[in-house]
Amino acid sequence: GSTVIGSDTVKDIIISNGTKVTSQKMLPGDTVTSNFTVQNQNAVSICFGLVWTDVLNEFTRKQDLVFTLKEENGDTLLENVKFPSTNNQTIIEGLSIPAKTTKKYILTVTYKSVNEDQTTDMNKKFHATIKGKVTECKKPKATETISNLASGANKSSTDVYTVPGKTSS
Repeated sequence: GSTVIGSDTVKDIIISNGTKVTSQKMLPGDTVTSNFTVQNQNAVSICFGLVWTDVLNEFTRKQDLVFTLKEENGDTLLENVKFPSTNNQTIIEGLSIPAKTTKKYILTVTYKSVNEDQTTDMNKKFHATIKGKVTECKKPKATETISNLASGANKSSTDVYTVPGKTSS
């Protein structure tokens, strides 16, 4: 079923089926992928975050179980982050979604294969559910705004802007 996230100021956003990631009998090198969507029914853009709930992680070497979160367009939001061991850990905050839009996300959980004995965690279980929460949008700092503007500027130009009547460089 769908998971609905409420807010006092806007209508709900809806996270689609596929928000639960689960596996039994993982072996080093195995991956599990879950695709899900976030739908904004509102007439305005909103920001949201994602949180882990219903967590079970039987791994003893917690660092070997990691996840990656990507947008459907291939942009990586998080990479090789340790899978949670407890509920209510924040996955990510400050994601924005335009009005009347649905965005697709891909969550991949990987049991890393490392050059150490991993037999204690072979065939262990894990599962978790992703829930969302509407959050305030982070406003970029002035330095971030300037950097973003400068990064898109024409760097091949050597022209300078001159002010009539000024003689200093």
